[in-house]
Amino acid sequence: MKIFADHCVANFFVEALRNQGFSVERAYEAKLHRSSDEQIFAHAQSHSQVLVSFDRDFANILRFDIPRSHGIAIFEIEGLSRETIAERMVAFFKSPDLKKIKGKIKIVHRSGKISCWP
Repeated sequence: MKIFADHCVANFFVEALRNQGFSVERAYEAKLHRSSDEQIFAHAQSHSQVLVSFDRDFANILRFDIPRSHGIAIFEIEGLSRETIAERMVAFFKSPDLKKIKGKIKIVHRSGKISCWP
C-alpha cells in the first residue's frame, strides 16, 4: 500500500510509518507543500495512494470524488501526544480492514473510535 501524507502531517509521523515498512510520500517531497487540498487529493488519486491528513476538509464529499479515490484517512489529533498519534497511525495502517479503504473516508477520532463513509 502506498500512502501520501498531506503537508500538515509532520515528518515524525511519516518516519513512524516508514519505520514499520510503509511506503510514504510526503507533500513536501512531491513539491506540493504549498498546494491546495484539490492538488493534494489529485496527486494521491493519480498515484494510487491513500491520503493521510489531520485536515477534516478532506471529508467533504461534495468537494472531492471520494468513490474514485484510493481512500482517505483523517486523524483527529487535538489534545493527543505525538507518540499516541503515531501509535494510532501505525495500528490503523497495519489493520487488515484497511484493504477496504478504497473509495472511502475513515476518520480516527480522538477517542480511538473509527468512523467510515460510506
